[in-house]
Amino acid sequence: MPFALPDLFYDRIQKNLTEASNEFWFIFKETKLLVDQDTMQPFQMKDLAFKSTLYMGIFKEYHVHIGEALLAVPPLGAIWQDLRGLYGKIDEALFALAGRAAQLIVWHHTHQFCGQCGSQMTDSQTERAKECTCCHLLAYPKICPAMMALIRKGDEILLARGTRAPMGFYSLLAGFVEPGETLEQCVEREVFEEVGLYVEDIQYFGSQAWPFPNSLMIAFTCKWKRGEITIDPSEIVDAQWFKKDNLPLLPPPFSLSRILIDAAIARQIDKTDESSPMQAP
Repeated sequence: MPFALPDLFYDRIQKNLTEASNEFWFIFKETKLLVDQDTMQPFQMKDLAFKSTLYMGIFKEYHVHIGEALLAVPPLGAIWQDLRGLYGKIDEALFALAGRAAQLIVWHHTHQFCGQCGSQMTDSQTERAKECTCCHLLAYPKICPAMMALIRKGDEILLARGTRAPMGFYSLLAGFVEPGETLEQCVEREVFEEVGLYVEDIQYFGSQAWPFPNSLMIAFTCKWKRGEITIDPSEIVDAQWFKKDNLPLLPPPFSLSRILIDAAIARQIDKTDESSPMQAP
């Protein structure tokens, strides 16, 4: 699964020189990563001027660091690159670590001051958290759980184009979990709010860390129960039932939505028993 952390990565908040012998940097300017303009690998320049730095942990023989660069213009031979543009150009382990680094640098940047008393925050010495220097409030990395749902109706699936989606692209319905509700309740609510449908037989498919900027996507399949498509125009431009042979433009292959769509189509093609739940690879 894209953005799944590699097995050889170990989270650390403090550097232990005996655990690794080399250094590796993920250098950001806002949400863009500094990469080599030819190879697209994360650009290594540890003597760069940084606004702030974070220690992320150990990967293989490397101490992994995150840097928030001061410079706006990239060094010679480097460019600022959005993470989405790196898929397929660097190996999966680096892609996943870059995603984690991106989430942590956004959290670090947005939690400089305490939300309770307004005092300066500092890095906790015992866990991955920010601690207020005055009231000692702890703030952990922000993770926003969001569901997505593939709705089946016979041999068709429901796809929708959101108001912020690129022209022509359709995807699955998705939305953030509200306080006090279960994931299944979130599926039912979001589907009804966005397209006016009722669903049943909600089954878990898989999950994916989604660092744009800090989501955890949780995917489900479900079946249409009743209702006609009635879109919420503030969220959805269009929603339709699609068969496998007339699909519109779909999300990129590294996204959980595309992985789920592909799994559903493959299930139809090989005529897998639909009574058994699908699972993410």
